[in-house]
Amino acid sequence: MASDVNFEIVEPIAGVEDGILLAERVFKEIESSCSRFIADSPLMVANGSPHLWHELPELAVSLISNAFAAYCLTGGVFDPRILNDLVDSGYDSAMQFLVGPVGSESIVTATFPASGPHGRLAKKWSPKFDGVKVCLGPIPIDLGGIGKGFAVTEAMAILKEFGSGVLIEAGGDIAVSGKNSEGDLWRIGVEDPWAPDSDPVLVVEVENSGIATSSIRLRSWKKDGALFHHLIDPSTGKPGGRDLVSVTVIAESTELAEVWSKTLFLAGAHEIETIAKGRQIAVAWIETNRTVHTNVQFDDSVIWAAPTNQL
Repeated sequence: MASDVNFEIVEPIAGVEDGILLAERVFKEIESSCSRFIADSPLMVANGSPHLWHELPELAVSLISNAFAAYCLTGGVFDPRILNDLVDSGYDSAMQFLVGPVGSESIVTATFPASGPHGRLAKKWSPKFDGVKVCLGPIPIDLGGIGKGFAVTEAMAILKEFGSGVLIEAGGDIAVSGKNSEGDLWRIGVEDPWAPDSDPVLVVEVENSGIATSSIRLRSWKKDGALFHHLIDPSTGKPGGRDLVSVTVIAESTELAEVWSKTLFLAGAHEIETIAKGRQIAVAWIETNRTVHTNVQFDDSVIWAAPTNQL
């Protein structure tokens, strides 16, 4: 997952060490079974012949099942069948990423299809499940867009029983339960993509929630003179999210927040608010011109926002 994982447990009870080991195991098992950067991981073996049945670890099957549920929930906009697109774009384990966000005038972007069939992937994704056996077919999949959120959500289900309050953070994907060590709601900052080590652009207070951000700050690169990023629009096979740098979503789980942050990012700056309103999703987004936007649902959690002239 290429991310550090941090646990904060308030008023831990007896057995918390065992709980932490179980939570850590979730991350390790998802990484080892579903990473596309491990050539012989069970998922990559299945991707080698996706039209056939393959027996996979139980957690991997659950993740694929949840990815399919996300595909259905978003009307096919969240679509894991982008593995070949990522590889074709040059995104591999040896990738040297650029530092900082890149402007929309240089990014290979695509317009989000508000409705209608799915273009080049018009054939519906219909994986089949039989216990721990899965038939992905016929196109290979990538679970990087949901795997980390899934792992955080599963880990929280374990750790929330071991303390009055818990925070889990993995590469910007966050889950919280209960209250912090001072008995207050958890305070989470939304990163400034142009100054990630400086003050956040927003601070929110949350409880029993998941937060995830889809951003091009860390994973963008150059190929054949054009700039690419990893948030692929499945309808085109190219990076999407016109005029956006990052999208942050608050949801009932980190996995759901991860799904919607990517889906809304692909909507682009001109469609994101309309789609979020229709789905009642709490979202904040930052455009390439450095403007920060929030909708009404997200505003309910905001306790501080940076002055616009500081961005």
